[in-house]
Amino acid sequence: MNKVIILSLIAASGLMLLPTTQAASFNCNKAGNATEETICANARLSKADVKLANTYEIVMRLSDQSPYIRGEQLQWLRNRNQCGSRVACISEEYQYRQQSLEDYLQANH
Repeated sequence: MNKVIILSLIAASGLMLLPTTQAASFNCNKAGNATEETICANARLSKADVKLANTYEIVMRLSDQSPYIRGEQLQWLRNRNQCGSRVACISEEYQYRQQSLEDYLQANH
């Protein structure tokens, strides 16, 4: 699968969730920590969260290494949650993970 198709899938999957304006990929009413509360309160972080969740879902569907990818995701969530309510830190974590997942897709499909 080439890069254009993969990036198109990521973009299209994000568009499907647009009607739920400013919603993260998780239930904000059940935000479990300061990081999740900050994501829910920040439109840019919420959008990054939805995009990342969609990219992660695509990677998991296409990957033959899903247990490894899942383990990486859990570690990333722990790292992200250490940011607390620091928006810049959370944003950097999302940028890093998004790029990692996109790099995986490009290298493996």
